[in-house]
Amino acid sequence: MCRRTSGAPFVSWMAIPVTSFKFNKGEPKKLISSDHGTRYFCKDCGTPLTCILDEHPKYVYITICSLDKPQDFKPQGDIYIEDMLDWVKR
Repeated sequence: MCRRTSGAPFVSWMAIPVTSFKFNKGEPKKLISSDHGTRYFCKDCGTPLTCILDEHPKYVYITICSLDKPQDFKPQGDIYIEDMLDWVKR
């Protein structure tokens, strides 16, 4: 699902508690992308912003590269590696 909604081979996310997160400006567009997750996008440009999964409702997953300073947030691990495209190198 991440590949389809982003158009990229993978997405780098950061997870933070829902209670510590808020959008500073505007309201994002909501997409119920599956029976277990909801994604939010910029309604003006379409940039994927966040995802909330039913299996982890206490966390919001933020697309790192949608942040003003993505260089400040280095990914710490890989998930869903069984779905990795053969041509993606780790």
